[in-house]
Amino acid sequence: DEARPDQPSRPPAVWSVRVELAGVGVALVDEEPREVLYASLAGVRLRLSASAAEQTAEMSVEHVQIDSCLEATRHPVVLAPTTSRDEEATPPTLRLLAKRQMGWEGMLVLDELAVALQPLGLALEQNLAARLFRLAAHLPRASDPASALAEASLDAGGAPSAEVAPPAEIFVR
Repeated sequence: DEARPDQPSRPPAVWSVRVELAGVGVALVDEEPREVLYASLAGVRLRLSASAAEQTAEMSVEHVQIDSCLEATRHPVVLAPTTSRDEEATPPTLRLLAKRQMGWEGMLVLDELAVALQPLGLALEQNLAARLFRLAAHLPRASDPASALAEASLDAGGAPSAEVAPPAEIFVR
């Protein structure tokens, strides 16, 4: 499209996305299956915006808490802010902000980069730590790319497959 003199030029594209969640939670379940931990976030706000001159990403979480789900635990709250949620003007538990200036070829220019984390209290008892270590031991192990490729190139009989050859070089950026 060529700009015609009788039409005004279009402003640069601008977009903005805003997401607000009252709360979200995730449960960690072991192999029995039994719930081990429950992590919850309250007051989650995410804002992303972009223009030709700047990109901005901002996230805040009002409250973060991880609870132990083990029976007869002495510390039902494993991780939580040390400040009370009822205090007036309590800042968010977590705040992240990044503002990127556009227009610099081959460079990342950040006008602002901020991370704010309020003090957190951690109470981890031995039984919970042991359950978490046992759970981690049962997770599938991540293998390096070379051994994963070697495993993938074996046919059902265990012999190397002629169809798949490993790459001569691997580059990671």
